[in-house]
Amino acid sequence: MPPGVVAGPGRPAPRLADGAAPPRASAVRRGHRRRRRRRHPLRDLDHAGHSRARGGLPAERRRTADHRAVPATTGGVPGADRDRAPGRFPRRLARRPADGGQQRVRGRHAGWRAGERHRRGGQVEFSGADAGPQRVVNLFYYCCLLHDLFYLLGFREADGNFQADTLSRGGVASDSVVATVFPGTVAATANMTTPKDGARPRLNVGIVEATGRHTALDATVVFHEYTHGVTSRLVGGPINTLSLTAAQSAGMSEGWSDFFACSITEEPVIGAWVVDNPDGIRRHRYDADYPGSFGDLGTPEFATKHQIGELWCATLMEFARGTGTPLALQVVVDSLKLAPANPSFLDARDAMLRALEGMRASGKLTAVAHAAARTALWTAFARFGMGPGASSDGARLDGLVEDFSTPGIPVVTPTRHSATARPRRAIPDKDPVGISSEVSFDVDGVVGTVEVAVDVAHEFRGDLEVTVTSPAGTNVVLRTADPDPGTDLVMVYDAASAPGLLGLTGQPIRGRWRLRVADRFRLSLGVFRSWTLTVTLR
Repeated sequence: MPPGVVAGPGRPAPRLADGAAPPRASAVRRGHRRRRRRRHPLRDLDHAGHSRARGGLPAERRRTADHRAVPATTGGVPGADRDRAPGRFPRRLARRPADGGQQRVRGRHAGWRAGERHRRGGQVEFSGADAGPQRVVNLFYYCCLLHDLFYLLGFREADGNFQADTLSRGGVASDSVVATVFPGTVAATANMTTPKDGARPRLNVGIVEATGRHTALDATVVFHEYTHGVTSRLVGGPINTLSLTAAQSAGMSEGWSDFFACSITEEPVIGAWVVDNPDGIRRHRYDADYPGSFGDLGTPEFATKHQIGELWCATLMEFARGTGTPLALQVVVDSLKLAPANPSFLDARDAMLRALEGMRASGKLTAVAHAAARTALWTAFARFGMGPGASSDGARLDGLVEDFSTPGIPVVTPTRHSATARPRRAIPDKDPVGISSEVSFDVDGVVGTVEVAVDVAHEFRGDLEVTVTSPAGTNVVLRTADPDPGTDLVMVYDAASAPGLLGLTGQPIRGRWRLRVADRFRLSLGVFRSWTLTVTLR
């Protein structure tokens, strides 16, 4: 399937959140070296550098698309460090329209023609003698999408990512990806070579002869190849080009590429569209029934790097099913930076555990979330024989010892602190100041959730206004005066009934907390009997 700008069999094509068309390619006129550039329409994408996609055709007919840098602006990136990420990233990188569709892309050169489009079933396909421009645009789009996604996950300038300009954020510049669309076949139908940081990686895609379909139109293939560049730069550092050459390491390189391709496209197979086979190009689908285990490495079933990579990808997919894909992607990217050069499966497993510990220590995961993710990780690895007792002679394929057990993982329950005050005081009638009561916590910790239980005897509770104030001085209005004719106010406020309490998350618990109750109208009287504050720490 081509799950991207061009729709094909399988899932509908993803499009940018605002429905914008993909970038128009600039034309290289025959006999002219100067390119005419125009700013592409994807204005909500902000690439620090550019990806370049070109057709592998004779020079006079070569199609070239250049994506120039867009100046960074202020703004945040969900899930990323605000002070490190360029602004104007899209909040949602891509979405899949319900009915599929296609993008109209036309070159400015008179010789360019868009491929003919037709529907077969619920899918849009492209054909025609001059489909090269569409392939170029598709590959260009995929490279831009992957650059931004991996940037959000932490593959940035100092890590050796692929940018023409590193914007003074570290790393070496002038190494944006050269992505080439060939009209015929290429080695392995698609491939990517990644030299050290500062030298340009090259991604090549071509035709699959058996089907006549082009790998530029299959996102799983392009995402697989692009991820090879990411893992090459992150494992062992951006200048080590030999960090994934050991037997297990080379297999994991293939497995990581399959994992990201499947996770991003939400497909359990690789290359299904381009080979016109729903089971794709691997021996088994990456689902919960994937066979094999760690001890099978080196046997005829798991001898080549792609076969070894299948087992690694199956393990990561099992982990993602247990913890959720977004967290799994982040853990894997973080672990690539922590893994040694030429790691074994067990080395990479341990790097993932350290990545989880780092997320817990930095506050990105609560104690409860960390425990759940750690349990999911050990469950996945034990499922494939890589429990705590497994061992390996380096990254070789012999001397492997399996272990299908999981370690004893203590259940982490949230730490809750409660305090109650019973003022039993009359509330002044029609007084916006009202009366206040305080409780104190003499413990250290960071607020996760807050609940406030209020007990007020009153003749007309619609007169009442209730506000809680944290030690940091943040006021949260729990209730405003309204026409409610009921008597007494006995209520427990939480984030669902009082969303303002979410603003207290992350503040220190230590200190004095205050609750103020005011009666805003005349005639009806009441007594502030008691209140209880319950804080759950992160």
